[in-house]
Amino acid sequence: MSTIENYLDKPYARTMIPTTPSGFHAEILEFPGCFAQGETVEEAYANLEKAAESWIETCLEQGQTVPEPSTTLSFSGRIVLRLPKMVHQQAAKLAERDNCSLNSFLVSAVSTKVGAEDFYNVIADRLEKRIMEAAVAWQQRFLFVDQTRVRDTMIRRVQFKQIENTSNRMR
Repeated sequence: MSTIENYLDKPYARTMIPTTPSGFHAEILEFPGCFAQGETVEEAYANLEKAAESWIETCLEQGQTVPEPSTTLSFSGRIVLRLPKMVHQQAAKLAERDNCSLNSFLVSAVSTKVGAEDFYNVIADRLEKRIMEAAVAWQQRFLFVDQTRVRDTMIRRVQFKQIENTSNRMR
């Protein structure tokens, strides 16, 4: 039986992503839910190693198998793909129209989809960030307006009291 240190010595895919405004998000791709953060790359990595130790320990305690590193999985570049007849026919027509082989067409289609997903995620993250920034700005603006209204109302009340007191003295 391998120890936790033996597992961590294996070439698991560790990712490090800068976060805004500062800091880093780190995760081990083969361990679902195993991630950590830190102010620096070194801190995020150290936190990730601690999280990975706990993740592996929990996995072993529950009698589960710790996944192997993805780098040990081999990908030959060959895949058997089953398509419905109509999809196969349409793909062949489109490949012919594009003057390329069906294989090249399918590789291009899959690559486009994978790239589109990455692009979509980047755009969605940016949009979410901008929406949150706009919401905070509007909230601060309305809070300022409300504070200004309260201040102006208080000033008017004080001025009214002063006028009222002055008129009472004149009587």
